[in-house]
Amino acid sequence: MYQFENIGNKVELKPDGSLKITSTGGSSMTVDKDGRRVFELKDLKAVSIQNIVDIASYSITHVAGMTSHFAKYVDGGLLEFAYDKQGNIVSFTTKGLQVILTPQNFILVGRVPT
Repeated sequence: MYQFENIGNKVELKPDGSLKITSTGGSSMTVDKDGRRVFELKDLKAVSIQNIVDIASYSITHVAGMTSHFAKYVDGGLLEFAYDKQGNIVSFTTKGLQVILTPQNFILVGRVPT
């Protein structure tokens, strides 16, 4: 579940059947006609976990100037992201989680509400 939390979002329906949502901060999510999502995340400030009690395990590794975080949630959800020495997020992957991008370009990750 992905959510762009911003009233000023621009929504475009493309001729190929894809849908593109662009936030006022410049980040975008494109959903193709098969439901695949592609994100272009601009000027991210932070990745935050909504509720720490939802985490079953968490690890951090440092390799070749990169810092990688891996979190496994109690319900099986996964979060993995990495950033470089300058603090730029260079990879971000989730499975089975809710991801919210705020207007201030913060990513909040948590369990999907039931």
